[in-house]
Amino acid sequence: MKNATTIAIALVMVLGTAELHAQFDPTVTTSFGEYVAGEATTVTHSTVYNSVDEGPLTGSISFDRGSFEADTIEVGDVIGSVVFSTELPVLTPAGGVTLVATDMACSLEVSEVDTDLVCADAVVVSGDVGTFGVTIGAVVYSVGYANLVGGGAELELEDLAELTEPMDLGTDLTTDVILTDLFIHDPAGGTLEVASSIESNASSFADFVETFDLEVAQSSFLRGDVDGNGTVAGLLDSLRLLSWFFLSDPPPPCEDAADVDGNGTVSALLDALALLDWTFAAGDPPPDPGPDVCGVDPEGDSDGVLCETPSAGCD
Repeated sequence: MKNATTIAIALVMVLGTAELHAQFDPTVTTSFGEYVAGEATTVTHSTVYNSVDEGPLTGSISFDRGSFEADTIEVGDVIGSVVFSTELPVLTPAGGVTLVATDMACSLEVSEVDTDLVCADAVVVSGDVGTFGVTIGAVVYSVGYANLVGGGAELELEDLAELTEPMDLGTDLTTDVILTDLFIHDPAGGTLEVASSIESNASSFADFVETFDLEVAQSSFLRGDVDGNGTVAGLLDSLRLLSWFFLSDPPPPCEDAADVDGNGTVSALLDALALLDWTFAAGDPPPDPGPDVCGVDPEGDSDGVLCETPSAGCD
């Protein structure tokens, strides 16, 4: 059997004599489960710390728009997870060394809730705890998020230095912080900027900026439901169009629904006539999504005709 000295010599032969903790150059990747304006989504923030880097200490992630859910969260809730992963050098029967992937999982359990502020502890629940020098049930990490006055939100990562043993062994360390369906994208859409800053245990900083284009969700409607009550009534909806045009009544709540012929233009007189022709003279029915089943405009918003308010009963 090879002793510890033999294993150490083998590791040096394969991995080299890297100067540990001599620099700080991690990589950061943020991703979302959804990229639709106004939608709740899972946020995953992944960081890879190189074996030759200084160890991490704290981190902050700022979102210039959007917000985190706080109102319905209670102490004890599980709001996500943290996964630590690395590769361990293992001696092969032939006397060489190979790298074997291993990881450890933690649940994020809420420890404190205040107005627009939630704190959670990363509690070890499974995995190769020996590699990371901890035990099941240990609190190894802390996460806090807050919504900012004026818009946007911030995520804080604390106590990162607790789990750097794989780096001391000469292998990279990856951390994935996952918050499940807690972040709500800005309903206005646009470009979301995520700025990350990671501090090392030697007071070095690594800063990152990522941008994401958000899609604006289309509202669902019934073609011809001009008054937005959830029912297409040829005569009443036609009168609603005409009263808007001739009597200066409020505009239809959904322009797409009022574009009865689907030509990409709302013409009160022509669209009213198209609706009456279909109702009383067996003319062409309103095109997709049609008058009976809720749906979105197949042409999208490229024609400039929008739907701010869905028909009643259409989500």
